[in-house]
Amino acid sequence: MLRSNDRTEVRPAPAAPSLPPGVQLLPLQVHRDSRGALAEFYRQDRVPEFHAAQWQVTTSRAATLRGMHLHLTHTDYVAVLEGRVSVGLHDLRAGSPAFGRGQLIELAGRDPAALLIPPGVAHAILSRSASTYVIGIDRAYDLADELGCRWDDPQLDIAWPIATPHLSARDAALPALRAIAPLVAPWRNRTST
Repeated sequence: MLRSNDRTEVRPAPAAPSLPPGVQLLPLQVHRDSRGALAEFYRQDRVPEFHAAQWQVTTSRAATLRGMHLHLTHTDYVAVLEGRVSVGLHDLRAGSPAFGRGQLIELAGRDPAALLIPPGVAHAILSRSASTYVIGIDRAYDLADELGCRWDDPQLDIAWPIATPHLSARDAALPALRAIAPLVAPWRNRTST
């Protein structure tokens, strides 16, 4: 039974600059009561265009950067459970209104929101503090769909708040952006006929 101090809330998503087409910043519903909180980090009826085929949980220490990754066929759904992250985005889809633009989106466990990232938008996740987040993908993982470029490539136009993050050996060895950009299909406006 809910008491008068029990509440359900949907906070507005954190403010973000105009997002590339298909990228969505989704506020998550949180149910709070005297015991704590329950957050609905994914409901298919709220994101009907995303059907998860696989989920993974990632934990990272502060100053860890994962990426810059690019997928040609699958969509990512990222939700932070604990800590704070900056997600760097760069739209590589020729013809997109956001083509060639880079930006950072902030996500935090204390202000639950999810980020939907479509194919053709390169992305990396920087853990600003020790963090735990989930990533859902709409197709089973396929190494052939896992491309990437250097996180600090100046052509990404992303103002990372760190100069020397912790990187995996694989991410540290990724090529320049110009090596993967030609592989991305042009953007198609799915709202026009």
